[in-house]
Amino acid sequence: MNNESRADFSVTGRDSGTCIVCPEHGLPILLFKKNGYSISRCDRCGVIMSGGQFVPDQYEDKDYYTMSRSSVEALYDQWAFRWRWILGSIASVRPGNSLLDVGAGNGLFVKIAREEFGYDAEGIEFSQVQCEFAERVLGQRLLNASLSEIDREFHIVTCFNVIEHVFDPLQMAREIAAHVRRGGLAIVTTPNPDCIKARVKGLARWNMISPPHHLNIFSREALELTLRHAGLNPTRYATLSTYINALVRFRGGRELPRRIAFKALKLFGLGADHFVVAEK
Repeated sequence: MNNESRADFSVTGRDSGTCIVCPEHGLPILLFKKNGYSISRCDRCGVIMSGGQFVPDQYEDKDYYTMSRSSVEALYDQWAFRWRWILGSIASVRPGNSLLDVGAGNGLFVKIAREEFGYDAEGIEFSQVQCEFAERVLGQRLLNASLSEIDREFHIVTCFNVIEHVFDPLQMAREIAAHVRRGGLAIVTTPNPDCIKARVKGLARWNMISPPHHLNIFSREALELTLRHAGLNPTRYATLSTYINALVRFRGGRELPRRIAFKALKLFGLGADHFVVAEK
């Protein structure tokens, strides 16, 4: 395929083929087609776009990956390493006690933030099925709502692997910023197209490019620019690979292989996800 072809989003839903981060960047370059969508990349900031529309029903599937493990022990095995690392990494710059997790999924992050780190933590999740799962399995109540329905500010707003799912990520970043107190933090993670898996497989075969599930994939530059446009100042960046499937069984005193892999990928910026801390 000619890499200089310009993307046409007329079939997949976006009215214009401009960059979603900054329209002044101009027309994106068509990379390939996947799942019937035209996958393109802005040659200025590197954001990868599908032009797809949001499909809410997919998040009500009881087999959705956040609910693939049905016991408390299995959920901690899969997720707790990630959430404890993130919470521990911001402990020294904790601007206050209130925390809102946007797109809280199975609720384990909120539970750990409350019970192990002492936050006054709440979670919102628009999927009714995931809210029911969180309460049934973990005893963690989540608010079944969208961010626009929340009318107060928090010291910390977290948004883990959500922004890639939305049609208008800049609007979402602005809503996040509007809910962060002055001097507070926004913490965002999203898939990293420079991760080792994407480099080995190639973008066309990388499973994170998966419209209409993931609509947009961000380079580091595109993600940080989006946050700046929303009024947030990125101050810390790393990459994370915290649920490495081959190593997820290691826990307790046997966690060393997972930690080694995590640190090595983080050192070279090859982790599966971007991790950005931004101040308001």
